[in-house]
Parts: sequence; structure tokens; C-alpha cells
Amino acid sequence: MSWIRSSEGAILGVLLVISLAAVGTAAAYEISATYPEEAEVGSTVTLNATIESPFADDDGPQEWTVVGETDLEDANWQVRTENVGAENGLKVNAGNSVSKTVRAANGTTTVVVEVSGTVPAVSSFNYASQANVTALTVQQEVDGSIQQSDSWSVLQFTDGSKSARQAIDAAIDAGAEDASDESQTALDNAIEFYNGGNFEKATENAEEAQTLAEQSSGGPSMLLIGGAVVLLLIVIGAVVYVYRSNQDSGHKLQ
Repeated sequence: MSWIRSSEGAILGVLLVISLAAVGTAAAYEISATYPEEAEVGSTVTLNATIESPFADDDGPQEWTVVGETDLEDANWQVRTENVGAENGLKVNAGNSVSKTVRAANGTTTVVVEVSGTVPAVSSFNYASQANVTALTVQQEVDGSIQQSDSWSVLQFTDGSKSARQAIDAAIDAGAEDASDESQTALDNAIEFYNGGNFEKATENAEEAQTLAEQSSGGPSMLLIGGAVVLLLIVIGAVVYVYRSNQDSGHKLQ
């Protein structure tokens, strides 16, 4: 059985950008965000999304609604518009969503959407696909139609799940999948325990798999070393034998 490690920190946050074009209307802005790639369950995280030049496209909508959504718990929002660095309007909201109308006529140059909330519990764990929560979605809506949607996800972990995942990663790096049947079995057990939420047993089995893999990979080298030692002893013995034979022959000639 082959297990593929999910990337950490290279994903570590997952960025999905989905552009939905409506008839006759073009997406009119670029957006960037600052957010944590991963966060512990129960911790509070904050994400900021900044929409630059929301009305740069003269052919685009000159008035639209920015909508923010989140799966974080106990979320609090701030949506502000800026005009050449000065705050032009602010909306504060609590809950899983927020919306604010922005207008080009107000001189809006930047829209900032900020959300803070608690990382929810993980319903089920899967080593092959690390749990994540959609922490922030920002949408541009015109007349109720979505023109652009951008989402950012944060990887979820608990203290136990993170250490267990790291132990499994180490076992795979050590070659536990291919080293021996025993190491493969221990690795499979570790991943099954991880998926079942038993992180202590997952860590124990992963460490066992790593140890078995390292011992197995070290086996051929030790055999080669042992063989070399035996060969060296044979050569030394032969040299001693020849030397003594020559000594005995010389003594008889005298």
C-alpha cells in the first residue's frame, strides 16, 4: 500500500481563486490576503483581504456589494473602504457573513475585509488529506449575481494530530513503505490510528515503522562490513601462513 504525504506548509494555506463571469460584466479588481497557513483547533485567527483599485475598470460596475463569508466560529468582521489611505467608511459585524455596498462615486480606492474567529473542531481526520476550514470568502455581487469569488482556507490541527502526522512523515521519509513487511504494517497501522483520531497510538506505530525501516536499510551495509572483516582476516591468516612456511623452509636449509 502506498501513502502520499499531503504537502505542509506548501500548503500549507490553500488559495482558491474562482472567477465567475456574468453576462456583460467583467471582474473589476485584484485581491490579496494575509492569513495563517495552519492553525490549532480552538485558537483564534485573523484574516485580511485587500481589494486594490476596485473601480479601475471603467467598463466594470461602478457600484457593487462586497460579501464576506466564513466557517470560523464566533466570527467578527470589519469591512472598510479607503480613499488614498484615508478611511472612507467602516462596517462592523458579527456572524458568519457580512456585506457592504461600495461605490466609485465615493472615491473608493481600496476595500479591506477583515475577519477574526475561532478554528472549529475537526469532524474527521484523514492523513492523505489534512483537514482545513474555509476561513474567508470574499465575493463581488452586482444585482445579486456573483462576479468574482476568492477563498482562503487554513489547515487545522490539534497538538496530538500534528505530532502524529510528523511521526508518520518521518517514517515515510525513512522508507517504511518499502523497507520490510513489518515496517509497512506498522506504517499502515499508524495511518489507521491517525484517521481514527487515536494520535498516541498513531505516533507509537509511526516511530516503530521508522525504527524498522532504518534497521532494514542498515542491514545490507552491516553485512558488507562483516564480509569485509572476514575477508581481511582470511588475507591476514594467509600472509601469516606463508610467512611461517618460509621461515620453516629457511630453517631446514640451514
